[in-house]
Amino acid sequence: MNKKQQSLFLIIIFILILSPYFGKNSVIDIESVWKVDDKTVVNYTIEDASWNIQIGDQLSGSEGVNFKGVKVAPSNTFDVEIISVDEQLGIEFIVDNSTATASGEIASDLFLFELEKFLYYPEQEILRLSLQGFNKQEIDLGPEMNSWFFVEPEDSLWDHFREIASIDYHKSKESNYDYKAYFESFFEIQENQAILDIYIHGSFVNDSLEIDINFSHNIKFIWDSLTGILLGYRISTSVSGTLEEVIIYESIEIICKESSYSLPGFKFYNYSGFISGYQFVITFVSLSALVICSIVIKRKRKN
Repeated sequence: MNKKQQSLFLIIIFILILSPYFGKNSVIDIESVWKVDDKTVVNYTIEDASWNIQIGDQLSGSEGVNFKGVKVAPSNTFDVEIISVDEQLGIEFIVDNSTATASGEIASDLFLFELEKFLYYPEQEILRLSLQGFNKQEIDLGPEMNSWFFVEPEDSLWDHFREIASIDYHKSKESNYDYKAYFESFFEIQENQAILDIYIHGSFVNDSLEIDINFSHNIKFIWDSLTGILLGYRISTSVSGTLEEVIIYESIEIICKESSYSLPGFKFYNYSGFISGYQFVITFVSLSALVICSIVIKRKRKN
């Protein structure tokens, strides 16, 4: 392992240690209250899914998603069946695509940990690719399916989503990069649907690691606010730039929804760039359970 790889490894370890503590109130201290029962079955459809990666002269792409090796192609369906519900340990479930199955689990602390990392997925992904490199077998399987099929539908969680939409939440974070980005976020509870939209795009660099990346990361998740069951999600993410003077590119597109649900489109799309001076810009729309936050952030690398 060369010095750059050692540095990247230490950065990842540092992120994994501190991720649960990102933000002032990132960890929600609540008593577990799940609103679903074992034997609950939800049928989902993968409307679209593609993954393309290029590192230097190596490139590959695939369609569909996978969950622990269980692949689901575009336009195909799969079932998520709850096996057990434990107030302390969370929910154990099975993903079944009719030809293969795989088990998974979700708990509130695990969900929050994964959400924290996914907010800045491009940064996490560049670190992963820096260490792992090009893996055609992995790409052929498709991107890993998001496993947030169930959340605890409590006010504490919805309040946390509102916090995610605030300036202070993102200003409190440190990064291993010189980071400039345009950020839009939206959270609303409407007709028993908890809707979270986040769109961030910009650039980050780290001269010592020879990383210079432009990125766009657009996500939308909707849960039933009464049961906590996932109704659907959209992901549209791309990164491009150089890593140790090698060209790197990645794009992911995923549309997954409960089969009978009509999933709305993204709230934010195709913004043109930075605001002069990279100042923080806020727009709050004051409705009962609605937060819209538009910010431009300039995050400096920590010492």
